[in-house]
Amino acid sequence: MYNNFAQFFVDILPRLPAANQFVHANRCWQVYQNARDADLNMLAMGRLNALGNAEINNLGATNTTGRGSILRDANWSIQMNDAWVLGGIHGLREFHLASATTDGNIINMNYQLHQDPEMIFTVTGRELFGLTTCGYSIYHESDTFGTVLTCTQPNVANRARFQDYWDEVRAAAIAMTN
Repeated sequence: MYNNFAQFFVDILPRLPAANQFVHANRCWQVYQNARDADLNMLAMGRLNALGNAEINNLGATNTTGRGSILRDANWSIQMNDAWVLGGIHGLREFHLASATTDGNIINMNYQLHQDPEMIFTVTGRELFGLTTCGYSIYHESDTFGTVLTCTQPNVANRARFQDYWDEVRAAAIAMTN
């Protein structure tokens, strides 16, 4: 778990774009904290088009100022998304998948072999893989949100760091592209 910005900054820095690294890291830190301390005990992930506006409004937004359940930030980036997931993991939040676990929602069907192997996953696929390597398991299928993942290994979840998350995603992506 990240207890301070300095520790968080050192860990996220290798994946941040060169421009405005401190500003970007600060936004990611705020999202991390807000996901970790979300108002509800759950975060909603995946392709949210299955949810209606009322549901989205009720769940609220996680961003640099909000502690809702859905990541919604005008400055979204993959690093911010990873910070949101890791914040939820460290907060031991449930993750509710708002979209079906189909190949098209997990695997980037437009992936080409010359691309970075990590591009083989969609954002949802990356989130699911990250969760399962950080102490989460599928708990049940929900009528509203589909798959629900809960923390079954809190010690693993609390020890999770960005580099571990990235290494596992990359190893899985490389294995899938070989």
